[in-house]
Amino acid sequence: MICGNDKCKRKVEQPLELYDGSWACPYCKHEIASMSGNFRITAENEELFTLAERSYFSWLTMSVSERRRSGKKTLEKAVELCKDAARLGNPLAVTRLGYYYDKDYVEVNRSEAVRCRIAYAYYSAVCFSDAQLAVDESVGKTYDWQEIRIAAANLMLEMLAFVPEEIAVLDKFNFEYNRSRVRAKLGLDYQKQRSELMKNSRSEQAFSTLYSCFAKVRAPLFGVCRLSGEELKKLFTETVGNKLDAYRMAEKGVFMSVAECDKKGSLLDGGAAFSAMTNRRRIDEILSSLGGESEVYFFFFNGNGGHKYFGRLEQNQIADVLRADRYELVRRLVSDAGRQDYTFFDDDVYYYKAKFRGAGDAVKKLITAVCGGE
Repeated sequence: MICGNDKCKRKVEQPLELYDGSWACPYCKHEIASMSGNFRITAENEELFTLAERSYFSWLTMSVSERRRSGKKTLEKAVELCKDAARLGNPLAVTRLGYYYDKDYVEVNRSEAVRCRIAYAYYSAVCFSDAQLAVDESVGKTYDWQEIRIAAANLMLEMLAFVPEEIAVLDKFNFEYNRSRVRAKLGLDYQKQRSELMKNSRSEQAFSTLYSCFAKVRAPLFGVCRLSGEELKKLFTETVGNKLDAYRMAEKGVFMSVAECDKKGSLLDGGAAFSAMTNRRRIDEILSSLGGESEVYFFFFNGNGGHKYFGRLEQNQIADVLRADRYELVRRLVSDAGRQDYTFFDDDVYYYKAKFRGAGDAVKKLITAVCGGE
């Protein structure tokens, strides 16, 4: 695709994919048009979305044995084709991409709260769009814009009815607030009520994120999540087939640290007690000190895996900035940004990197933007 910024107009093979689900040009950092609410169906993006849907249907109809053999590649193909169509402004593809995040079909290393935030960005971009849908003359099929927006709204509200409480309490993701917006915008009277969500294992999710730190492509850069003391202990009992556990991950270069908080998520002593989990002995000391009612924020920084935009030197700069002043930026993130789980990738930091400023400065800008609700 071509960047929509008139001052750039460069061909973008792979946009920056940011923590909130939005896309940006890697050259000028301009937002990709499909997420701004202006949508156009063209012969090209219609064909891409059709191919994506075929791949998805093929995956859905596979037998268990077929999914084991080739299911992952088929689903990944569906997601990538859908992304291509969405980047070209197809609203059906943007809605489907929200569905993929909503149903945990893509980037499973992100926590449920983060995936819901991303899905919301896609769903809401379609259903709350103020623009009219443009359809090129080369497209033979007719499209009902109201119907498309209502479909996105139904999926969004269905998701918000079950989102984790940690984001449901925030105005932007509040179920009743969005139901009222949908009613006013589209005339849709959504009848279902918000339900209590079955709690997924936060320790398993945290372990999955840590394990993804060793991915050769698009590995997480850093993140933070809230766990109970028991969940943190369980995290260090999880293993994968080759017996790689969180102890070994720490030894292999994934930096980990924890700070206790109260039941409301407020850091104890202002977060002064952030403790680095540098080796097996230190980890066991920290775990043994936690009681059954303890709550902690678990922070990690990943110097392993595939990092597209930052080499070792800049990774070290980012790590140093995050740990500076008793983890001031991390403390700010968990205190001022809604106290959610966050997993950040290279793209998130690179988006804020200025030409003549270092990666550390970009991290500060990122945290400021997140805490500002962006």
